Amino acid sequence: MSIMENIWAMLGYPRKPQPHQENEVIVTAREERDCLVVAVANACKISYEKAHDALHHADLPFFFESPILSNHWNAFRTLDSLGKSYKELGEIDDLLSSDYQQYAGKVILLLHNPTSAITSITDQHWCVWNGYFPEMERHALWWGNSQFEKMKKHSTLEKMFTAGWPDCGILIQEGS
Repeated sequence: MSIMENIWAMLGYPRKPQPHQENEVIVTAREERDCLVVAVANACKISYEKAHDALHHADLPFFFESPILSNHWNAFRTLDSLGKSYKELGEIDDLLSSDYQQYAGKVILLLHNPTSAITSITDQHWCVWNGYFPEMERHALWWGNSQFEKMKKHSTLEKMFTAGWPDCGILIQEGS
């Protein structure tokens, strides 16, 4: 990437898709720290560019992006600006309920690295929950880095959800 492309990204312009991203079904990341953009795009079924603009995203250096742009307040503000109806997920165990299967692909989760108190704050990731498969005892997640889902055990997902602050799950409701 050129210096100018990096400067434009830091000023808030979206990066151009790579050739392999032109016709993707699941929107994937274009930067190292744009996971909230990807999660909003996938859960709301909108383009990367539309989610990027709605979030007022900029590719900030180092750890600045998470507290400044990729936080739950900005997620809620963005969904409001997009006219999306949503509700906060009460507990991660709610996703085990068969009632939630209808919302597969419409639940945004903020996950934390549970290895330490520091990493639970500094190493966070937004993704989209795409269903629970009881026969495998696994949750499917659109992680944002490929067209394939990551599968996580419920106990692992629960640790990642509750390890840091905030515990944030957002259900995009039908009809929005």
